[in-house]
Amino acid sequence: MATENLIASHFSRAATGYLEHNRVQRICQQQLLSGLGQGQTLLDIGAGPGTDFSQHTQAHIQVYALDIAGGMLQQLKRHYPAYQVLQGDAQQLPLADNSMDVIYSNLALQWCPDINQVARELSRVCRPDGQISLSIVTAGSLPELKALNLQVNAFDASCDIIDAFSLKDWQALNVSTQAITVHFKDVRELLYSIKGVGANTTLANQGAGRKGLMSRRYWLELVARAEALRQMEGIPLTYHITFIHMRRL
Repeated sequence: MATENLIASHFSRAATGYLEHNRVQRICQQQLLSGLGQGQTLLDIGAGPGTDFSQHTQAHIQVYALDIAGGMLQQLKRHYPAYQVLQGDAQQLPLADNSMDVIYSNLALQWCPDINQVARELSRVCRPDGQISLSIVTAGSLPELKALNLQVNAFDASCDIIDAFSLKDWQALNVSTQAITVHFKDVRELLYSIKGVGANTTLANQGAGRKGLMSRRYWLELVARAEALRQMEGIPLTYHITFIHMRRL
């Protein structure tokens, strides 16, 4: 629970700047919404400051927005007052069995330590014939951070995530893993893109404890390594994203 509390704290502090830094989230959002299921109830797990579902769902759908971070939910409520907000964990959803027609989650479930427990909870909450639309960061992501001599998050392998969704519970509609690269004008913007979405909890430079990133020498070395990666579009950062569209049996 200490890890979950730390993650919640980071995401809450990032809430006001989230929309400025969520470039990869917006790319994945477009893909998820294009295949979104239909129904009367929709659960958004890891809702952040909120997603506009109005162009992709029925007119009177009830949206339940769940996030571990209270600060994110405060932002969401300002923009989407009709949404029902729930502060909680995807591994223990505060919802009744068979209560959701659609479950949506965009780049949130990689922060859960036990993806198998998440899958069990989605199976419990999703109604028969309901659908899930998920995007999850997977192993192989952020290789550029290694080149920058920064510690990289340990993400689950795509095959392990897909295997968590039992074939006795789910029918695969569309499952794929894609490499998505975003570019930044400089290393500062790249690092802010990670911190700005609250994800700096498991990112630590190897110089930590001796002022590392805060020292001028370390910073100049970091800039030089980043410039060596520069492409025509800018400094790259690559995510491996698994997209899961499934129907509950």
